[in-house]
Amino acid sequence: MQNEEQNVIYRRTEEKNVISSITALNQEPVVPDDHRGVTEYSRLKLNARETVRICTGDLDGGYPYYPRVKKLKDGSYFLTFQNTQDFYGTVYYRTSPDLKEWSENQILFAKRVEEDGRVRGYATCDFTVLKDGSILVVAQYNYREGLLTDDPAAGGLVTRRSTDNGRTWSQEKDIYVGVNWEPSLLQLDTGEIHCYLTHMAPYCAVYGFDNRIRSTGSAILRSRDNGETWDPDVKEVPYAGRRVMQTKVGELSDYAGTGKTVPVFNDQMPVAIQLNNGNIALACETKYFDTSLENPAERYEQYDFSVGISEDNWENELGLEEEGPADITRYHIDGLKFNAPYLDQFISGETVIASSSKIFMGDENGHHFRYLGSCGITDPDKGWWEAISVNGTHTLLHVIPYRVQGNNPHPDNSIVIRTFQLNHCIQAKKADITVDGRNEDWKTYTDALFVGSMSQAQAALRAAHDEENLYFLIERLDRTLSEKGSDTALYFTADGGEHQYRLTASAVGSVSLEEKVPENDTYISMKSTGMQVAVTVAGNPAENTEDEGYMVEAAIPKTAIVFDDSSVVSVDVRLDSTDHDGTVISERMFEQAEDLTDCGRIVLE
Repeated sequence: MQNEEQNVIYRRTEEKNVISSITALNQEPVVPDDHRGVTEYSRLKLNARETVRICTGDLDGGYPYYPRVKKLKDGSYFLTFQNTQDFYGTVYYRTSPDLKEWSENQILFAKRVEEDGRVRGYATCDFTVLKDGSILVVAQYNYREGLLTDDPAAGGLVTRRSTDNGRTWSQEKDIYVGVNWEPSLLQLDTGEIHCYLTHMAPYCAVYGFDNRIRSTGSAILRSRDNGETWDPDVKEVPYAGRRVMQTKVGELSDYAGTGKTVPVFNDQMPVAIQLNNGNIALACETKYFDTSLENPAERYEQYDFSVGISEDNWENELGLEEEGPADITRYHIDGLKFNAPYLDQFISGETVIASSSKIFMGDENGHHFRYLGSCGITDPDKGWWEAISVNGTHTLLHVIPYRVQGNNPHPDNSIVIRTFQLNHCIQAKKADITVDGRNEDWKTYTDALFVGSMSQAQAALRAAHDEENLYFLIERLDRTLSEKGSDTALYFTADGGEHQYRLTASAVGSVSLEEKVPENDTYISMKSTGMQVAVTVAGNPAENTEDEGYMVEAAIPKTAIVFDDSSVVSVDVRLDSTDHDGTVISERMFEQAEDLTDCGRIVLE
């Protein structure tokens, strides 16, 4: 049907799969660091539809902890996790072709009694997919429960390898002796492999053991033969790897009863990446302490995270009591606590850290991290110790355990994998668009922004232009369309925010274009703009049936709005939705932005 007054074409279709999902968009080639200098406008948005919950079942009477998930060379996925928090358990793995269906639990490192009667337990497994496609895994092993031990040799690191995507595995190979925790692996472009570890054993070996505090820092072992041998080969006192990052966080008097005052260091739980520019970025947890508190568990009063940068592959090793590296930034937010940060980078440049269910984004150089908000389970009794992994050009996987009754076995204990969509500056190319409510004209223009973290309703926004018009295509997936509760609103400005506009459409074809009145924060209708709009609905908003969604295609004459000379259009999208149970939800694409100019940016070609 045609709405003559508003120049709106409205049609309903019974065709299937007419609305594009965000997973099918953003297919343009990406050049490394092509968002250099504009990452401040980049955000992450949870894709609620893609959340996966994996029930871990009975883990030998344990509960899931410390998961890691990454994509393999053949396109399948590999997941590891352990069955206890105490660094003294069993490590499991699962595989999946698509993140949806998962194999059963399989043991990777089994807690066991050795021939000499000692019990060897495992924890904090990490892995990397090597250039040859094989999986190299590393885990810490311990001969004592817990990490406060007077024997610096009561633990170490062990690796295993799979050359067939996890179907078979090599024997365990001990690569380091010394109490440590939370190792991680990185392979550089040169093929050299780094194993990063929390470096406690050397301080205990040199200064002795003091139950009041753990002095740490981070070190690396290097392998130049694809993980066969490691340098240094650490098997004896002082159990020292190559120190690369540590911060002095205080001093402890009468250390180990010696009467001496000893410096205490931190920067632990290291995770490193090689940045697109070739430098290495290393993220660590940094704990500051108060020795006046009697309970050791209470002495760490401040948990921050730090990021260190190396431009020379850690050429200079730190001394036992030397701080470094020179390029290091510490991040602290009052009232927030950061454990075990995990770091990764998008091809376009944005660096991301997840820590204690909070997510941060930095620039292409691993600097200037800013807080984006919660990224998962916010109750530490339910889950913590998470990881992230960039999965393609625009998606990030976040994995975290979910424990129903804290540290207790439960049949519903699980691991949750969430998918986040990267929203960053996109391009509006010059295009020949016919406004007909179909997306065929947009097949080669796939740059898109996304909203859809609060319910099953979600939308993708694309843009194009020609000499006369600015074109928008909003494709909304929504299983529960309604006549009054399924509005989609596009907010935009083309002159740096001085003039702001709102295009609103509904599932029944009503459309309005309004301009904001800044004095009272209201909007007034714009008449005779020459705007063309087509709305296509795949479903029936008048009935309580399962719908697919609807799309809004609009051509807005450039003469109807105010442009400046920047060729930048700032945008935001609001989704209003009503689920079958009557729940009304409204969310914005850039809900944390203080102003429209801080939202998404579309650059006109």
